[in-house]
Amino acid sequence: DDEEEKDDRRKERKRKPMIRSERRTSCSSSTSSAKTSLENFVERDSLKRFAARYCALLPNPRSTIANAYSCDGTHVASTHGDHTVKIIEVSSGTLVKTLCGHRRTPWVVRFHPSNPNVLASGSLDNTVRVWDISGCEESGTRESGSGKCIAVRDFNKPIASIAFSLDGGCVLVASGHRLTYWKYPEYQARLREQLQQQQMMMIDNEVNNPRRTPESTQQQQQQQ
Repeated sequence: DDEEEKDDRRKERKRKPMIRSERRTSCSSSTSSAKTSLENFVERDSLKRFAARYCALLPNPRSTIANAYSCDGTHVASTHGDHTVKIIEVSSGTLVKTLCGHRRTPWVVRFHPSNPNVLASGSLDNTVRVWDISGCEESGTRESGSGKCIAVRDFNKPIASIAFSLDGGCVLVASGHRLTYWKYPEYQARLREQLQQQQMMMIDNEVNNPRRTPESTQQQQQQQ
């Protein structure tokens, strides 16, 4: 009898830890289930209070690739299969500008870190374009529904990604196997200088070597 009582006591001691662990498991499972049900309730309630807004893009583009918020949160830029970058006003959900110029689909788009009117887009046509969407042209008039390309460069390979520097004066461009640190304002200034020099050379050539027309040759013959 004594031996049987000892065995029973041993069995009872073994059962107690198992019972405690079962209680802990049941408590933790009940706590997690209560937390899950609360999260589900909050999610369902939030969906009732908030609704998504659909922005109609007309004409309907073939596809939408990438998007980005402006630094002040007032606009969203998106790239599309019709080779355009579209600007959407967040407050109204309406399409306000369409940026045209890429020959193929723009793959990435980024806004300037401090200027909400400046953004850059990189395309499969190997180019990166920097845009000004303020709508203020050189004449001072506002052009509704469009933007001005203020810089463009060909990187010889499709553009995989782009990023503005902290001050916004440079664009880091990934194309092919290269990373290029592009100082686009200086680049555009050099292009303008080259264009002006070419124009001046053309003017000098016309002054020094005027083209002979039938009228000018007749006048020269009469003078002789």
